[in-house]
Amino acid sequence: MSSKIGDPELAWLFENCYPNTLDTTIEFGTFEGKPDTAVITGDIPAMWLRDSSARCGPISHWLRKTSNSAGMLEGIIRRQARCILIDPYANAFMANLDAPPLEWSRTDATDMKAGCWRAKVGARLALLSDPSLLRVLARNGDSSPFDKTWHAAMKLVIETMLVQQRRQGPGPYHFQRISKIATETLPADGYGARCGP
Repeated sequence: MSSKIGDPELAWLFENCYPNTLDTTIEFGTFEGKPDTAVITGDIPAMWLRDSSARCGPISHWLRKTSNSAGMLEGIIRRQARCILIDPYANAFMANLDAPPLEWSRTDATDMKAGCWRAKVGARLALLSDPSLLRVLARNGDSSPFDKTWHAAMKLVIETMLVQQRRQGPGPYHFQRISKIATETLPADGYGARCGP
């Protein structure tokens, strides 16, 4: 790809930054004998559901040509499913999903579960994740990550979406934080602005 970029400095920048995801943000592991891949943002040691797909989506078509990439992609999908099952409203998770909530988040008026980095300002559902990782595995005919855990996570996503339509009230999710910055908290006792169902 670098040879197709006309500006040598830009080509050099691309050549150094493109593989940076693999070099600095991916933590390989296993859980219950299966691949488990945490993808941290790079600036903080947290895995955001949306960002973990967005980081690996652009390199996934190259990765499928290597022998161990399927395990990495499978591990990301498995990790995302585990995160959703911990809390479908959380937007970021720690690499260690058994870790207690961070000290700075313990004063937030929301239910912070173990393994959650942040559950702030609105529901961040798994549907925000880029489906490109699913497409790569589907092209390879690999259905291994789509097991009972993944199905349970997707069922919870749908249930959460239905609850957040607010047909029977505001739903269980609420968030408040003591802050002078309006985007750091939610109005109406933490349930957010009023809206129609």
